[in-house]
Amino acid sequence: LDDQQDRQKALETEILAALKEADAADLRLRLALMYLDSQRLDLARQSLLQVQADKCQEATLIQRAVSAAQQLGMSAEATAFAERLARLQPDERAHWTSWTSLLVQS
Repeated sequence: LDDQQDRQKALETEILAALKEADAADLRLRLALMYLDSQRLDLARQSLLQVQADKCQEATLIQRAVSAAQQLGMSAEATAFAERLARLQPDERAHWTSWTSLLVQS
């Protein structure tokens, strides 16, 4: 477990360093999801708030972000990520269903 924590800390350091050079939305999203996986919910929430969903490009990350935002009670962010996913992959019916479902809930 200590080895895994060391690797997570090293990855966190690398992502933070990369974010200083360029504000890549996917990197920031990856960091937020890493915090969530580590049960660092305060940092996950803070990082997720800083992600601009419309600039994300990786569909798998965005899909995880929808679930993560819902888990953290961040409905507006979940809706924004679901919208981005539907626009990024418009042929995927499940993405449209998820987005419209979140819109109805809000």
